[in-house]
Amino acid sequence: MSIKSQTLPEEISNQVAVPLQETVVDYLSLASVVQQAHWAVVGPEFRSFHVYMDELAAELDVLTDTTAERMLAVGVLPHGQVDYVAEHSQVEPLPTAFVQKRELVVALNDRIAAIVTRIRKRIAILDELDAVSADLLIAATAGLEKTLWMLQAENS
Repeated sequence: MSIKSQTLPEEISNQVAVPLQETVVDYLSLASVVQQAHWAVVGPEFRSFHVYMDELAAELDVLTDTTAERMLAVGVLPHGQVDYVAEHSQVEPLPTAFVQKRELVVALNDRIAAIVTRIRKRIAILDELDAVSADLLIAATAGLEKTLWMLQAENS
């Protein structure tokens, strides 16, 4: 059985799915980094940062699900299992060690900024193919850029 888009030709659906799938992988990869930061943080501001990582993980869960469901709406099944994500991830993992909050903020900032850069390129591709999918990534970018601002404020 398959589900097809009722409004996009199959060829367009398949093209739209590529940047959306790449974004799903970025979100799932980042979520694992955020979880590691949640566990690894130590130091004076442990509690607040630990809680903030829970909040960020919840936001990433919503972004992932929304993007994956957009793929389904255009008729393509997303891939989100660990083996697929590990093979296709472009997100650098965190070291497996306890880390001070200040260092984690820098590491997270770098990874999120790289993801935003990739998403902006995907938006340009989707603008030509499917404005709805492009708008979804535009809204996500606004949220991720807000997160970047908040992380920068943490270390200012």
